Amino acid sequence: MLTVAIIARKGGAGKTTLALHLAVEAAKTGPVVLIDTDPQASAAQWADGRQAPQPAVVACPAARLEQSLQAARRSGAHIAFIDTAPAVETPALAAARAADFCLIVSRPGILDLQSIGINVQIAKLAGKPVALVMNAAHARDGQAIAAGENAGTSYSVEVCPIMTGSLIVPAWQPRRCDFRPRRQAGRAEHAISSKRRQQRGANTAAIGKTSDQL
Repeated sequence: MLTVAIIARKGGAGKTTLALHLAVEAAKTGPVVLIDTDPQASAAQWADGRQAPQPAVVACPAARLEQSLQAARRSGAHIAFIDTAPAVETPALAAARAADFCLIVSRPGILDLQSIGINVQIAKLAGKPVALVMNAAHARDGQAIAAGENAGTSYSVEVCPIMTGSLIVPAWQPRRCDFRPRRQAGRAEHAISSKRRQQRGANTAAIGKTSDQL
C-alpha cells in the first residue's frame, strides 16, 4: 500500500482540500483510505455528507496512526493519504515516518513560503522523498509561478507537475471560489466539473439537433 503524507505547517494552505481531491481521484483505480489526523476533522466532516463509499475517510488521533494504517492494509486499500494538522511538528513527523512519500502544500504568500523550510526538514528527518505543491495560485500569475520555482530551488525540492490535456504544467491549482461549498456537500471539484462537461455536451448535441431541424 502506497502511503502519502500531506503536510503544511501553516493553516489555510489547502492541505485538506488537496487530500480530498487526490483521494477521490485515486479511488477511481481501487480502494483508498484517507486518514484524518487533524483534530478539526474537516475531511471526516466532508465524508459525513458523501454518499459514495470511496474514498473511505477515517478520523483518528495522531497517536493511533499506525493502527489506522494497519487497518487500511487489511481492508485492501492500495493508497492511503494522511491529512495532518498544521503547526504541529511531532504529529507531522510521525506521519512522514509512516509514509512512503510526503507532499508539502503551500500558497504563494510570503508567510506561507517561509513555512516551507520546516516541512522540508520534517520530511528529510524522516528520510522520505518530498515534493511541493503550490496551491490557490492564479493560473496566469507569473509572480506565483516564480515563487514556487524559487521555493523549489531554495529548499532543493521538486515542484509537483500535473497533466493538463497533453501538456505538463506546474501544479499551480487555480483559485476557484466554489471549492468550499462543494467540499461541504461531500463532493469534489473534478466530479462536478465532469458532470458540467457532460451537461455542456448534451446541450451542444441538443442545439445541433435543433439546428438540423430548422
